[in-house]
Amino acid sequence: DPREPLLGLVERVQGEQAALLEHQHAGLAEIGAGALFDTLLVLESYPVDDEAVTRAQDAGGLRTVAVDGQDATHYPVALVVQPDGEGWHLAVRYRPDLVTAEQAERMVAALRAVLDAAVAEPERPVGRLDVLAPAERELVVHGWNTTATGLPHTGDLWGLVAEQVARTPDALAVACGEVELTYGALDERVGALAARLRATGVGPERVVGVHLERSVELVVALLAVLRAGGAFVPLQPDWPAARIASMYRTAGVSTVISAGAGELPADPAVAVLHPRGPATGPVPEPGVHPDGLAYVIFTSGSTGVPKGASIRHRAICARLRWQRGLLGFGPGDAGLFKAPMGFDISVNEVLLPLVCGATLVVAEPDGERDVEYLLALMRRRGVSYAYVVSTMLDTMLQMPAVADVVPALRHLWCGGEVLTPELFDRFRAV
Repeated sequence: DPREPLLGLVERVQGEQAALLEHQHAGLAEIGAGALFDTLLVLESYPVDDEAVTRAQDAGGLRTVAVDGQDATHYPVALVVQPDGEGWHLAVRYRPDLVTAEQAERMVAALRAVLDAAVAEPERPVGRLDVLAPAERELVVHGWNTTATGLPHTGDLWGLVAEQVARTPDALAVACGEVELTYGALDERVGALAARLRATGVGPERVVGVHLERSVELVVALLAVLRAGGAFVPLQPDWPAARIASMYRTAGVSTVISAGAGELPADPAVAVLHPRGPATGPVPEPGVHPDGLAYVIFTSGSTGVPKGASIRHRAICARLRWQRGLLGFGPGDAGLFKAPMGFDISVNEVLLPLVCGATLVVAEPDGERDVEYLLALMRRRGVSYAYVVSTMLDTMLQMPAVADVVPALRHLWCGGEVLTPELFDRFRAV
């Protein structure tokens, strides 16, 4: 409890430990030790009879010339406390294969700070203890938080894509199977669907469900919603209708783009639009504000009811501009789109290549489950940027075909699961 005074915490822990003494006949092996703890506190208080030593020396008996001892700890860190005249001697011992000397020194400094605080202010709450040295505090509070990019936090998502349309209309924008769209062709298809969406009343702060399998139509639909000024919410066709109906209500869906795959809930308040259809004229400018809603992404619901996160244009545009500068991503690059739209990384996979003038390489539906297919697709399309979870990376590295994608691959982002040092080292070796 951060509100508990330091001395109160120490006294409470001491009482809890004392209550455990009657159970110490149970050895660690009996309770399945494993990695139960990695630190140890030892209080060494041995009685020394100085008078007896003096009497033995005066009587000509055996003399103790000096006492010395050396030992080591097999725990990562041990604090040993010994009486030292009028005070106490504290020693921090550690395993050098797990803890560096610098880390041990920091622990000692932090312990001294806590003890000084206990003497100066015994009633100070634990949550107000400062265990950082000034240099460490400067690093943690200021150094690690120096993340400003200097990039403008203005505009909207479609505006970033439109910049690339104007800059490279003949460059390859989307590749899905044998279907290829240049930026100019993508702009035409997006504009046609956006005009139809505007005709149904879609505009700023209106949420549109996109109920399509991974395809060119899906990419066009997402961009068309943005161009119409609305916000999209991905709805995977393999989701149950009851889950989609709940998302309708939560996100306030007014229109759904669907090609008929999967089951949609019957809701007379929600208009259903097919992704293909004749243009209804030019797209009126919706006047999207940077703080306007760009999309809503729902959690998996594994801990309860799925929850929708509302993402604003200002936030996602800042992220994409930052990534573009960080990666040096641009024309000639290719990004892989393989994540199901229910995962938030899918939005990044779709938009990052298109705001950079690169090519968006779209994997076929369920293709994310087939590592051999993905490696072949990455090789054929010269994918230079991809996002994978650790288990997929592990599987990829076991396949000889991974060597074929290495020449083009410039950036591989790994997340969603623990990336172990061993797996990272194997990746770097390849």
